[in-house]
Amino acid sequence: MSNFKSFVIYFLSCFSLLLGLALSENSSGGAKIDFEYLFPYVEGFTLNFKNGLDAYTSNPASVIHSPVFYIIVSNIYKFIEDVIIIKIIYVFLCSFLPFLFFLILKNRFKLDRNILFIFSLIIFLSPYFRSSAIWLLGDNLSLIFFGLSIYYFNKVNELNDINLKNSFLFLFFLILCCYIRYYYCLFSLYYLFFFFQKLKKKNFLFVILISFVLSVPAFLYFSYIFLNGDFVTAVNKVSHINFYNNSLIILSILLFYLFPFCFLQKKLFLEYVKNNKKIIFVIFILFFLSYLIAQFFFADLINFSSRVGGIFM
Repeated sequence: MSNFKSFVIYFLSCFSLLLGLALSENSSGGAKIDFEYLFPYVEGFTLNFKNGLDAYTSNPASVIHSPVFYIIVSNIYKFIEDVIIIKIIYVFLCSFLPFLFFLILKNRFKLDRNILFIFSLIIFLSPYFRSSAIWLLGDNLSLIFFGLSIYYFNKVNELNDINLKNSFLFLFFLILCCYIRYYYCLFSLYYLFFFFQKLKKKNFLFVILISFVLSVPAFLYFSYIFLNGDFVTAVNKVSHINFYNNSLIILSILLFYLFPFCFLQKKLFLEYVKNNKKIIFVIFILFFLSYLIAQFFFADLINFSSRVGGIFM
């Protein structure tokens, strides 16, 4: 595939996001609601940061999200008061994520670049990616930082050339990622284990010190919300944990991302189905019986909120 053709495909993929923005696409289901709920806090941060933070942390439904992304947007909003323009800028920024994914694949796998490039564009089909880009949510920015962290980590790991400068780069981008989305901090455990194995003791302690210094604002923020409110109760109250619902949502997300592999390797997929007919039949029967039980005996067993996406209806 020529560079020109690749550029055209990439441009059309980016244009699809702009078209989605124009049509107010909400393919994940809950992105529009999240935007409408959280953007007033952006306006609050713009008017008065301290009052805006107090309002943000006092609400159980907002405090479960990191405020950093919305603080960043509020600072842009001070200079660009048109939300549509900010959304267009963010759409173009998010369009960098599939290209970054391509760079990661190219450096990690010695395969045909055209195949890797087309594969990376699958991200443009993701309802979560599209909705986050269109409705100005922080998910994609956290993934860009996470992707940059993985990109530099793979470079160091492949060349087996670990030093403080390289180590700082992929650790720094992971920390930025964690400031946008809390749960990526779990990857820091793997990084620390990697540093422990590869770095000299002196350098390892220096990395720990750097990580601690960069994490101080996060410690202060969490101390603030734990002292001024019940964060754990807030999470439980808003999440409404339903293990059956969550299982179906997670399975449907896995199905979405596995579908290209099943399609491209359909012979292997059909062979697997043929060899495991009994297991697949039993699973199907269990889900079908669960559905019937939910319909006639337990009305709340399957109860999807309009705020959550992920399930193929």
